[in-house]
Amino acid sequence: MRVGLLNGPKRVQPREITQPERVLRVGIPDFFTFEKAMKAAASKGDHAESLRIAARRRSEGWTGSRRPGKGLLDRSHLRKLYVDWIEIEGPLYEQWPPKTQKTLFFKAPSTPKDIAYVKEMFAQFLPKAFRRPVRDGEIEGIARLIEKELARGTSFEDAVRLGVTYTLTSPSFL
Repeated sequence: MRVGLLNGPKRVQPREITQPERVLRVGIPDFFTFEKAMKAAASKGDHAESLRIAARRRSEGWTGSRRPGKGLLDRSHLRKLYVDWIEIEGPLYEQWPPKTQKTLFFKAPSTPKDIAYVKEMFAQFLPKAFRRPVRDGEIEGIARLIEKELARGTSFEDAVRLGVTYTLTSPSFL
């Protein structure tokens, strides 16, 4: 991907750009918005959603206190950036789907996408990830997590992605 940039403060802006057609502003979510959403998810027993919200809160610069980090509020140190053009080239993989995806989704694409397939997938994946034999309870736990995501309307691939993320962030992975 190549991007053409016009650097704001040190360069005179082109005369054609007098007023941008659309200005995107990003607001800072209120700390309590995160807290309410996390508590609501936890009270429903959806701990995966609660962890997802907590991770988003942390990634957006909110610390453990009720105030955002100083860098989140102070924009004076940021320089202006004007994007003149963007050119994207792809695909970047030599083959599609990549080998990692073929390894995880080892059956034919026409295979029914159900929990039995999920259990087979993770029965193969978990011993490699944990580098030890796995218990049936570990596979069942991930299958239940994926089943909840499917019930929420998440696509099969995205639900499996959540299961893989859960596996790779598990203490057993280390």
